[in-house]
Parts: sequence; C-alpha cells; structure tokens
Amino acid sequence: QLLPVRPSDSKPPMRPQLAMHVGMRCVLVLASLGVLGHSSASPEEAELRALVAELGRRAREQEEVIAKYEATTAPARKLVYQEQTHPNFFVAQQAPNIYSMTHQESLVGGLDVIFTLLCSVLVMLMQAGFTMMEAGMSHWKSVQSVLFKNLTTIFFATFGWWIFGWSFAYSGPSGSTGFKDNGFSGRWQFAGHDFINSLPDGQKQPTPALAHWMFSWGKAMVAALIASGGMTERSNFPGPAIWALLYTSFIFPFPSAWTWGRGWLADPTRINSAGFVDLGGSGIICFTSAVPALISSVLAKPRPAYFEDLTGRDRIKNFPGSHDPHAVPLVCMGALLMYVGWIGWNMGSIKEMKTSENGMYAAQIAMNTVIATATSGMLVSLWRFFINQKIDVCGGCMGMIAGMVSISAACGSVEVGSACGIAVLGSFFYIVTSVVLRMAGVDDVMDTFAVYGACGMWGVIAAPFFDWGKGFDFAHGNNGFHCIPTIGLNPDGTSPMGGCMHGAAHKQLRANFALLGAVFIWVAVMSAIVLVILKVTGLLSESKDIESSAYVWPIDDGGEQKNSSQNVDII
Repeated sequence: QLLPVRPSDSKPPMRPQLAMHVGMRCVLVLASLGVLGHSSASPEEAELRALVAELGRRAREQEEVIAKYEATTAPARKLVYQEQTHPNFFVAQQAPNIYSMTHQESLVGGLDVIFTLLCSVLVMLMQAGFTMMEAGMSHWKSVQSVLFKNLTTIFFATFGWWIFGWSFAYSGPSGSTGFKDNGFSGRWQFAGHDFINSLPDGQKQPTPALAHWMFSWGKAMVAALIASGGMTERSNFPGPAIWALLYTSFIFPFPSAWTWGRGWLADPTRINSAGFVDLGGSGIICFTSAVPALISSVLAKPRPAYFEDLTGRDRIKNFPGSHDPHAVPLVCMGALLMYVGWIGWNMGSIKEMKTSENGMYAAQIAMNTVIATATSGMLVSLWRFFINQKIDVCGGCMGMIAGMVSISAACGSVEVGSACGIAVLGSFFYIVTSVVLRMAGVDDVMDTFAVYGACGMWGVIAAPFFDWGKGFDFAHGNNGFHCIPTIGLNPDGTSPMGGCMHGAAHKQLRANFALLGAVFIWVAVMSAIVLVILKVTGLLSESKDIESSAYVWPIDDGGEQKNSSQNVDII
C-alpha cells in the first residue's frame, strides 16, 4: 500500500517492521565489534554474551519473516503523471493499468478536467452566437431556413466528429517520440472506442480523452458552422447536413491531425525543430473553415437582385438596401456571445490548470483576446462610419470577430501591445478583403472569408513575427512563458541550462507558411469535390422556401417599402 506523499522537507513515517529491522541490525553490529562483551569468563559476562547471541538469532529470524512478507506484497508503484507532450494527444494503450495517485495529483487532475469542461461550455456559446448573427444578417423570409440549417449542421457534424473526426485528428498509433507514426492521421478510437478501458478484474478506467473530446467537439462544431456560412440563404435540406457530416468526418480533422494531433507539422524530424505556432486556431480552425465557405459562396452565386444595377464602386458601401440585415439586435447579441465564447476558446487551448503559472497564462491569453477584440471592433466601426457617414452596428460586430480571429494563433505568445498591433492590421485585412469580394460579385452574407479566412491567414503569419521571445531570433510559440529550448524541456518545463533555440522564430514562420499552404490545398480540393456535387444535385442553390418570393420588404401604411436598415442617420 502506497504511503501518502509528504513535503520534501519532512521525514516520512517509519514502518514498525523497518524500525525493528534497524534495531536488530545495530545489535548484531555491536556484537560483532565486541562492544557488548569481551573474553572474560565472569558469570555476568557469560550471561551477557548468551543474551547477545539470542538477540542475533531472533534478528535473523525476523529478517526472514520480513523478506517473506515483502515477497508476497505488491511492490510500490511509481507515481507517474500520464500526460503527453501535447494535451490534445491521447492514446488508449499508453495507460494500460490504473495507476496510484497522491491526493495532490488527484486534485490537480480534477482541476484540469473542470477547467477544460468549463471552457467547452463557453465554446458552445459560440454556436448560439454564430447562429444569431447569421439569422440577423439574413433576409427576414429566410430566418427559419438559416436556423434549421445550423441546427442540422450541429446534429450531423457531431456524429461525424464522434465516429471519424476525433480518431483521424487525435488518436494513435504514435512512435517512441509521441508523434504520429505516419504523420498524417490516426486510426484508433473510432466512435469513442477505448475512451474508457475495461480492466481484467471488471473495473473501468477513464482516460483524459473524455474531457478533451468535449473541447475539440465544440471547436469542430464552430468550424462546421463557419464552413456553412458561405451558403446562407442558398442551400436546401439535406445539403447542409450532408456537407457538415462529410466536412467533420473527412476534411476538417486532417489539418488538426497534422498540428495539434502531433502529425508532420509538429514533428521536428519532418518539418523543423521549432514547429508551428497556432495555439487558438487562427489557421487550423478559422482558415480551414473559411476556404470552403468561399467556394460555396462562389458556386451558389449571388442571391436574386443582390448586385443588380450596382457598380463595383457602389458595392464598396456596405450591402444593397433590399438585403440589409433584418435584425440588428440579433447580430449584436450574437457577436457578444461569440466574444464570451472566444475567451474560453483561447484559454481552453492550454487544457491544463496545474499551477499558478497556468492560471496567469490563461489570464494573459484572456487579456490579449479582449484587447484585440476591442481594437479591431473600434477601427472597423470608425471606418464604416467614415465611408457611409452612418452608424454601422453590424460592421462593428464583424470587426470584433476579425480581432478575435487575428489574435487566436498568437494569443499565448505575445504581449498586450503586440496583440493590439495584430488586431489593427487584422481589421485592415478584413476591410480590404470584404471590399474586394463585393467588387468581384461574391455574395457572402456573413463576410465569412473576409473575417475568418483573411484574418486567419494574418493571425498565423503574425504569430512568429510578434512572438515575445527575446529579439527576432528566439521564440516561445506554444510554450507560453518558456522559450523554445535547444534540446527538449526539462521535467519542470524550464529550458535546459537556460538555452533557447537560435532561429526559432524564423523556423516557426516557415512552418506556419507550410501550414497555410497544406491546409489550403487539402481543404480546397476536398471541399470543391463535395460542394460541386451538392451544386449539381440542386442542394446548393437559392433556398426553395424563399426563391419564389421577391427580395423586398413588406409595404408600410404609406405605400413605402419598409427597410430595417442597419444604417442609422446621424441627427
């Protein structure tokens, strides 16, 4: 039976058998040295020698008893904290038996699970927020269609992630270094298999994959909603459901497998010794989901009369009047829900809360997210006001999302001032991309690619540039407050002899460009195949529940068209 672990400065309690053993050993040593008796023949000395001999005999008998007892009991097990080098990667066979844990280890493990689950709940709010924004941005006749699209997307995407997605992204097998054997995808734990192991004695052993599946599921659902944002008002059931199932099963999991799942982009033997940096998912989640959204927007074509009689210059000024967002309060409330959820999104990416340093790290991530969101939202609001001379609530909301997307990759490796700078440039890239797409005639109701695609790319590129490593040579990346070491981390997370890797920032930049290129090629090709099939079958076109209705607002009592415009004149 394992003894409770005591602080290092206190002595552990001595077992009774051990105390007796030590005492008898002392007697034998004293006897052998002749301290307790000499060669004198007095009766007292003879009695003392006989007593010492008897004690020696009993000591030997006791040693035999102790040896037999220790042979029949289980040896003390070494307490090992079962955590991979990246908390997203869990393999069932790596923990074949239940291992003993101290009280402190048990508390820390429970705190990690609670932290991960709480962040998972916050990420779930993003699903509601995105749905509210999409419903508010759409035409009033298509609200029910949008809500049903997003509900079915979540339903079918959940099954895709459960059956196939997690396995491809985060399961094994892995080599001795902990990275995927093939570097591409996993092939275990389909449909949650081995999340709970069965032991020979009938007991059940849970694995950390249970909690981390929930967090990754939340991100996968948001990714599926973003990927379906490009087909808003131009899809018919079961098109979005089929798309969500295939996307979360066979398209989205693989960029996660290459990176967070410890695939080729994370393996120093396949890419470089510094690896990539994308803690929150600017590229792995946002850019990966924005590419198919752009493809679906192009294939679905603009909504009827959307760009009719408008020049490219006219398209710069927001939306055509008959297609203004019909419910600005929904858009604003949805953006605020996304704001709250995104803080959990970024904080939860560290997936542990073992020490006070982890807590401060999470606080730094939250602060960076808040500052970036406020910066980008403010700048986009001012830009829209300058262009239109009218208040644009929806523009400010989209600016908030642009800031959150931009900072996600570097949320744990930059200072607050750098987070502000990243958001400034992120808002610029969002504005420019949105204008260019409208001028090109692309009808993207949610500005999906401009917000998640352009800002996602920028976030991935910005992370190595703005990293808080010393100078422009060193980098911290996904290691938080610790620099990327020359040779692996010490057990306590510190760098060996303080040695930081030279050229780490440059290596991470190259790895991040490889990440963007690989994601774009994979997702663009695979998504185009699925979306073209949906287009040919009529499932990616004007929604049947509104295509026969004119895209105009109801007539008010004075004979004028009602226009619930998001733009409010300044008085």
